[in-house]
Amino acid sequence: MDTLKSLINHEHWANHRLIDALNEVDGFNEPTKRLFNHVLAAHATWFSRVSGLSKDLTIWDSFIPLNEYPLLIDEYQYSLDCVD
Repeated sequence: MDTLKSLINHEHWANHRLIDALNEVDGFNEPTKRLFNHVLAAHATWFSRVSGLSKDLTIWDSFIPLNEYPLLIDEYQYSLDCVD
């Protein structure tokens, strides 16, 4: 379980670094945005399934505004921290 928590914490850190980089890039392109949206929607879907919560997101068609990424990532991290 420690290894899994370590990987999750690293992913949280890396996602925030990616957001920082995306905010600095001019012309944030659609393929990158679509892929990161996919990752965030997949996280939310996976967690809702394993926790028994209902969250219907279309994994490839969810478009989350860039300014909402940090909140969603932090909510995901918090949710995982509550699971032991």
